[in-house]
Formats: sequence, C-alpha cells, structure tokens
Amino acid sequence: ELLERHHEYDRLGVAVSHTLKNIADELRLAGRLGGDGGNGSSIQPMDTNDINVAVSGTNDDEPAIRIFIAGDRSQVGKSSVCLGLIGSLLKMGYPPSSLAYIKPATQCESAQLVAQYCDKVGVPNRPIGPVVYYKGFTRSFLAGETEDTSQLLAEAGRSVDDIAQGRRVVIVDGVGYPAVGSICGTDNAAVAAACGRMKD
Repeated sequence: ELLERHHEYDRLGVAVSHTLKNIADELRLAGRLGGDGGNGSSIQPMDTNDINVAVSGTNDDEPAIRIFIAGDRSQVGKSSVCLGLIGSLLKMGYPPSSLAYIKPATQCESAQLVAQYCDKVGVPNRPIGPVVYYKGFTRSFLAGETEDTSQLLAEAGRSVDDIAQGRRVVIVDGVGYPAVGSICGTDNAAVAAACGRMKD
C-alpha cells in the first residue's frame, strides 16, 4: 500500500510538471512570460505512453490526496492550474469519478470555467463556497452577523471532507490574495489547514 501511494505521488508530480510547463509555454506564446518570447516555443502534450499509468479502483479506506492551489494575488491563474491538473489526471487514466474539484472559500458568486469543464467531463465539483466573501462580508463578520471563525473554517473543512469521500485526488482552489479573509481568520493558509485532512 505504501508503494502504491508512492507511485500515486509520482503520477501527481508528472501531472503538475506537465501542467505548469504547458501553462508557461502558453504564456510565452502570448508574450507574457520571459524566455524566448514565443520564438520557436511549442506546447508539448503529455505523452501518456511514457507514463504507463494503471489506475485501480478507489479504496474507500484510503483518504484522498488533497492538493491546495494558491497564488500571491488574484487573477494569476490558480483556477487555470486546477483546470490543467484535472485535465492531466484524466489524460493519465484517472476516472472522472475518482477526482474532485472544490473552491471552499471564494469571492466569486458564480461558477467559473473550471466548474463548467468538470460538469462536462463528469468530475464531481463544488465551485462556490460554503464560505463566500460577498460584498460587505467583513463588515458583517465584525458586527457579529455571520458565523465566527471556527464555524467558517469547520464548514470549509467539512465541504472538502464530503467531496473527498471515495476519491483519489481532490483539487482545492484557493481564493484571491493570500490575505483575503484574514480579518475573519479565514485567509488562504487557515482554509488550507482546515481542509487538509479528514476531521474526526
């Protein structure tokens, strides 16, 4: 079991590596990243023949691997990385039902492209909340009109626990800037910690 878990992490490493390389190549082609400025750059699709992945059925007794994607600011491609990882894992042979995507804390009140993709390919997902930073949320929190910090973090953790049941890999999408929610005690680091493992 430990050896199989090690292979699982190896496969995830390959997926992350290819995803980030493809995103970097896209940015170079668009002239948004340093390097060759797009001259001669080409996107190399993942060669699954070299990976030789054989994904077995899920083991309900084995907890899902949870990957939390965060960035240093908003609009830097967190959800794009999530989308790329899901696509890479599917291409590597993971069944859609063995994966999941969730954004437990968000400033968006409508589903993003990654959720639309998950719906299309059959990957379970929860793109909105349960913690939603609607306009005026911080003011309401300070006035005691919302749940307190421990309750908000517990809800975020439970939402990931729920969607992780029976999965192999769960992609957890971070929110905006690292400090979003810090006044409420629900910044990215706190949410990541709350969502990192199954609660008793």
